[in-house]
Amino acid sequence: MPESKPTKNDKALIGGFMNVAWGTSREEAMKIISLRDGVVFDAKESNQNDIYFNGGTFSDFQVHMISLSPSCTIGFIPDSLS
Repeated sequence: MPESKPTKNDKALIGGFMNVAWGTSREEAMKIISLRDGVVFDAKESNQNDIYFNGGTFSDFQVHMISLSPSCTIGFIPDSLS
């Protein structure tokens, strides 16, 4: 029997980044990122399109900022580059 390809509803099969699956809703992504140790939501910088967080770590690097946006999906700036 041929293997079926994952659909946009099969988030677990599609992968993701920082425990946020591709296609996750804005609200759910905010919850997931907010649960990371040391991460604080930045309401001042966030807007209708982009969500910003300060602090936390990624791959053992201290993080200055994490951003979630429709165009970039997820990005981070290490403290060493801020």
